[in-house]
Amino acid sequence: QGDAVFLAVQKAFAILSDEQTRRAYDSTNQFDEWIPTGREAEEAEEAGEEFDFYGMYGRVFKSNARFAIQQPVPELGTSASTEKEVEAFYEYWSVRFESWRDFGLEAREHDPEQAEDRYEKRWMIKENEKIAKKRKKRRIC
Repeated sequence: QGDAVFLAVQKAFAILSDEQTRRAYDSTNQFDEWIPTGREAEEAEEAGEEFDFYGMYGRVFKSNARFAIQQPVPELGTSASTEKEVEAFYEYWSVRFESWRDFGLEAREHDPEQAEDRYEKRWMIKENEKIAKKRKKRRIC
């Protein structure tokens, strides 16, 4: 039992000490990917409630900002934001935003360590990379 605990700690340390592996692991954690439908303002009006555009959409951008490669990430702001701040926000999110999320661990359909030779191992790695790219593209778009 002591060996099993040691091996688990060793594996955790290996994951956490390598930035790429840690990010792949972090990408598999549950994340609230909810995005407003665009009907929230109408629904609030129908219910006789006040709609807080900046509060609702600001939370979405802020939660996704943690995955940004380039930091700091401009916030959505408020109705009092300057034109320069608004332009910086839109320029960042429409042109420069790039996510570090890595779906490599989640997309592993083939275990390269089980390959019978190096050719099969390379094929498995390439297939896993293709699947990971598709999942990342699906999540970002």
